[in-house]
Amino acid sequence: MKLGLIQFQPVLANLDKNIARLEVLIRKAHQAELLVLPELANSVYHFQTKELAWQTSEEIKNSKSIDFLEAMAKKNNQFIVSGFNERVGKDLFNTSVLVGPNGYIGKYQKFIFSKMKKIFSTIAATGLPVFISAVVKQAC
Repeated sequence: MKLGLIQFQPVLANLDKNIARLEVLIRKAHQAELLVLPELANSVYHFQTKELAWQTSEEIKNSKSIDFLEAMAKKNNQFIVSGFNERVGKDLFNTSVLVGPNGYIGKYQKFIFSKMKKIFSTIAATGLPVFISAVVKQAC
């Protein structure tokens, strides 16, 4: 299995700029079968206020970030794990999402134990899911 790791500094409250930066980086990592992006890649990590975190959050089903990741995964025939500032109802989650060539696969809502408790919900609804993909099956 070819694993790719991307590290970059997202721009606070500028989703379009973050997507543009990621597009360049993901194109360079097109040979990776599994690509891992940073925590909260669609927004940024340290928020000063919950209001700013809310403004930069997205719902998975209505997300420019997820649409972009799905398109890149399909184009490159790869799986992508990305940090995601997720909005669910009135709650925010520090979530990791998995997308593949056929679209969105699943998510993991991280348990928050730091000062970020003031921003993100500490009650994750997803447990610790395991996703088996075609690339994992081939590597085994």
